[in-house]
Amino acid sequence: MNKKSGKVRAAVSAGFLLCFSVWLWPLAAADFKPASEIEGRLVPITGDEGIRAVDLDIRFKVNSAGLTDAARHQVAELGKAMNSKKLSGARFEINGHTDALGKVAYNKVLSLKRAQAVKDFLIKNFAVAPGRLDVHGYGEEHLKNALEPNSGENRRVEIIAHYEGQNTPPKDAQKRESFKAIQ
Repeated sequence: MNKKSGKVRAAVSAGFLLCFSVWLWPLAAADFKPASEIEGRLVPITGDEGIRAVDLDIRFKVNSAGLTDAARHQVAELGKAMNSKKLSGARFEINGHTDALGKVAYNKVLSLKRAQAVKDFLIKNFAVAPGRLDVHGYGEEHLKNALEPNSGENRRVEIIAHYEGQNTPPKDAQKRESFKAIQ
């Protein structure tokens, strides 16, 4: 290979990588939510004091409950929001969800481990009181995109804020289901 063809290949490769990264960047950035947006979605609005929730794109490696670097960055924003003055009186549910890949029982356990990983990170890095955080794993029960059950958007963590005086769901699983029915 001569010098000229090597330079051409390098230029083509660099161009391809640049185009590919520019194409992927908006997809990743669109899913990221800063602390201010998380806080805004979880703070009750006057006249609408119902339960407030936000889905966060907290990605995990396949068959893993370990937080990726991107997931840690997103959970750090969640921790900042939870420690804000506006959310200081709230309790939170951290609900883990999976896509439909894998067996139902496995997905249920994996989603719970992922929710627990988020809780552990918040406690360790943001000193969020453990009593303010309840974790649940729903596996593939509540797909965000039911038309594409194996889609990555179904792998998420949902955060639900509960405030004093609100009708909050009981911890007992059977009672939780009846609470959902009346919502």
